[in-house]
Parts: sequence; C-alpha cells; structure tokens
Amino acid sequence: MILFLPLYFTLSGLNTNLSELNQGKDWGFILAIAVLDFAAKFSGCSTAARLSGFGLRESFAVGSLMSCKGCVVFARS
Repeated sequence: MILFLPLYFTLSGLNTNLSELNQGKDWGFILAIAVLDFAAKFSGCSTAARLSGFGLRESFAVGSLMSCKGCVVFARS
C-alpha cells in the first residue's frame, strides 16, 4: 500500500489534462465542489470536536486542520 498509493497519484496526475477545462462553467463547478468539500469537512470535524469537549476555538482549529489534511496512509504494524 505504501508503494502503490504514491504511484497511483503520480499516474493520475500525469494523465490529467487541465486544458479541457476551458469554460467558466467547468471552473465554477470545480470551485463549488471545493467549497462544499471544505465546508462539509470543517463543520463535521468541528462539531465532533465540540461534542467531545473541546472549546469553540479549539474545535474550529481541529476543523481547519482536518480540512487541510491530505490523504494519509495508515500502516499496520
């Protein structure tokens, strides 16, 4: 898994053609999806942290940091 995940992202990145996104409508959809994704992760993680006993400031920090977190691979030992 440690080997295949970076390989997958490398190959999918090399096969991505951004020149096909040449209309404002396409970029609008991408922006809307990115904003919706951030809002969903932020609110879900903030709410979970708040229900776990964190303060308001700390729960917003958890929501912000989890929204910025990328793909994480958990290796079993």
